[in-house]
Amino acid sequence: MKYSGSKIVEVEKGVKHVRMIRFYNNKPVRINVIELSTNVNGSLIVEPAIASNKLAARAKISNIAEREKAIVAINGGYFKPQTGVPLGTLMINKKFYTGPIYDRVAMGIFDDSYEMARVKLKALVKTNIGDLKIDNVNQPRMLSTHTIVYTRDWGKTTPISPKYGSQLVVERGRLVKITSESVKIPQDGFVVVGPA
Repeated sequence: MKYSGSKIVEVEKGVKHVRMIRFYNNKPVRINVIELSTNVNGSLIVEPAIASNKLAARAKISNIAEREKAIVAINGGYFKPQTGVPLGTLMINKKFYTGPIYDRVAMGIFDDSYEMARVKLKALVKTNIGDLKIDNVNQPRMLSTHTIVYTRDWGKTTPISPKYGSQLVVERGRLVKITSESVKIPQDGFVVVGPA
């Protein structure tokens, strides 16, 4: 039997919660498995959600599930424990929130399938004097040489610049400020933070 010695509860039609205990190095490990079948219940939808309306936030899985009116919820991503910022690629309903980090695998949830792959970011900010290569979007700085774009999804303000770095504030498609200090991220724009 697939889940021998387990407790299986039907949460809703087409959704089963399997609870089991397995032993690793003679210590018990609690395992929870959710199985769902859209063939059994066509109204089931699998979709990601973030903790809050900004990326730098944390919330209990139970609170996110309640807000989203979910039947079940699983913590499916990595995040920075101090801030809650997702560490890796995050895109929901075609909106790009964060770029890849640590060469981690990302999972794509589609209407009729799932796919897993390592995601690479190839991004540029186009200007009238040339293109500016972007290393990531809404992620903590890994190297002082990286150029990162921060949108309002990150929060209200940017992180500090790298040593001798600059912050370029772009609002409504126009460069409106250059500074070395942390700045407010415009609602209808972004900030490019990188080395000078």
